[in-house]
Amino acid sequence: MDSEHISSDIKKVTDYLEEKKIKYIHGPIGTSIQGEWDEIMPIVQECHRMVVEGHSRVLTNIIIDDHKDSELDIEDAMALS
Repeated sequence: MDSEHISSDIKKVTDYLEEKKIKYIHGPIGTSIQGEWDEIMPIVQECHRMVVEGHSRVLTNIIIDDHKDSELDIEDAMALS
């Protein structure tokens, strides 16, 4: 427990997101996911649990961009930034 390196944890989370068929993009300091609230929140909780399992402290930041007037896809949004 408590290795500073979390690459194996990120791999587990990525595999889980693939299994759940969730749209996601890895960035340099985080992962962005896209979906409906009721679908995404339990998945976010499970992703956090998967990482916490191997560490004594994990910080998970959640930013919600609820854009009702746009049909912008996650890939499109990342291309604009």
